[in-house]
Amino acid sequence: MRRLGRSVFFLADQTFRSVAGSTAVMRLLDLVSRDEPHVPANGDGRGPAQVPDLGYRAAMHASDPVLMAAPRHVRAWQVQWKPAARSPVDGLGYKSLGGFYLPRTDMGRPRPGILVLPVLHDRFNLASGTLARYFASQGFAALELRSGTSFLDRVRVTLHGPGPTWEDVVAEMILDGRRGLDWLCSRPEVDGRRLGVVGVSHGAIVGPCVLGADARLTAGVFCMGGANEALIVARSRERSVRRFRRRLLRARGLTHSEDLLRLGTPQTSRTDPMRYAPAVDPRAVLLFKTRLDRAVVPEAQDKLWEALGRPRRITLPLGHIGFGLAFYYVARRAAAFLWERLAAPA
Repeated sequence: MRRLGRSVFFLADQTFRSVAGSTAVMRLLDLVSRDEPHVPANGDGRGPAQVPDLGYRAAMHASDPVLMAAPRHVRAWQVQWKPAARSPVDGLGYKSLGGFYLPRTDMGRPRPGILVLPVLHDRFNLASGTLARYFASQGFAALELRSGTSFLDRVRVTLHGPGPTWEDVVAEMILDGRRGLDWLCSRPEVDGRRLGVVGVSHGAIVGPCVLGADARLTAGVFCMGGANEALIVARSRERSVRRFRRRLLRARGLTHSEDLLRLGTPQTSRTDPMRYAPAVDPRAVLLFKTRLDRAVVPEAQDKLWEALGRPRRITLPLGHIGFGLAFYYVARRAAAFLWERLAAPA
């Protein structure tokens, strides 16, 4: 039954991809979107900025991949890319099981590796898994990390007490991103000198931090990401964020959402992208902004763009959910950008 369900999903996805990725739809989205190129005057190259030290230690985790069902143009395995959690503390970040995808055709030489970071909550890995499979179909080796349900319902909102905070969980996700790169670099199918990171929604908040912290990465594509965590929490209409905000307001004795902006600054956070952005080369980044977004508000998306040195940005006249209509438009543009950045040296 599970195999049948996967087959139906792959068929539906292939149908949607053929329509959404058609020439007519691509041209339409080109017409209604705004493509802003990076301006060299905004700075190029990685800066000398010092990023937060989260205690990263390089580690290689070996496990036997388990073959998974996949579309006919892709090979797929379920992989344990980090040790399984032995306690709640160990399990703060992403799940230890992920998906590894390669093109069906073997080139006979290592491929560029892409780390795909998931959205805030995705029980069935629809966004990250579909994106990783697409990149594999375009010739990349892709490792998909998984999130499961939203961590915001499980974190502590009081200043003191048992349990992890938002920052504890996101810090572990940043570390997990780097551990995912360790795993990719251990694979013979992957060229460890050509690595990129892609994130959607919450993955596009974590992703710039991983890019700024890890010099192995030379490209990043971030869709609907933002900076200034307090601003995102204060103004988001996403359901789990709203629940988290209500708990936070009660715990801190606050009345209005905007009061959260006074609780801290990005400069004091270990996990805000603004702390990592100065270490990122803006030429290495492509951003996708959703102008009608109510989950990661446009103001927060603009702050990420500014912090990263105004890299190339494509703005879509869509909201957070509506982004799905442009999914394969974004995927195609992202793949082209990644190949441009990760092309093999002559």
